[in-house]
Amino acid sequence: MEVDLRISRELMVRTAEELTGGDAADLTLHRQGQIQDPLLREIAVTLWSELREGAPTGRLFAESATQMLILQLLRSYATWGKVVDSLETSHVLTSHQLRSVIAYIRDHPGEDLTLEVLAQQAGFSPFHFARLFRQTTGETPHQRVLRERLAHAQRLLKSTTLSLARVAVETGFADQSYFTRVFKQALRMTPAAYRRESRR
Repeated sequence: MEVDLRISRELMVRTAEELTGGDAADLTLHRQGQIQDPLLREIAVTLWSELREGAPTGRLFAESATQMLILQLLRSYATWGKVVDSLETSHVLTSHQLRSVIAYIRDHPGEDLTLEVLAQQAGFSPFHFARLFRQTTGETPHQRVLRERLAHAQRLLKSTTLSLARVAVETGFADQSYFTRVFKQALRMTPAAYRRESRR
């Protein structure tokens, strides 16, 4: 499958500046046009598939995937006055910042969370926050939100008689079908089977 992906220069420059704290107005890509990069392709195809299915995981996934695309472009194909190696800093979130973000995720399980909303909990720009979150936890904000939603779904399935469709809504999944697919992929059983097993 061939993917034609277009990212505005303004978004690239803004992201570079947010990540490095420098001026990236002179940013240029080494290669223009077609780029054959396996990582870019994998991210782009995943993003395209998600959008084709109606983005059931919400904006957070799309924002995270877009950021990963831009980061790879900046690391591998861009130059500007500011040293690109500054993208490799090893700062992390403080334990207080991380607790604030996780608490927010847990307190808003059914909301369509965005990078901007989560970043506000830690006091960073969305792009900088996503990098720090991954460096701190080893997972993307989207992965953590998904994990927290599945844990909440497990609690609801064990302790309530809510329908599967209602559990999907309460835990932030776009619909029951997508909820069932993600749940089964993560836990190797359907939500209905999990509910039956947990009540034996």
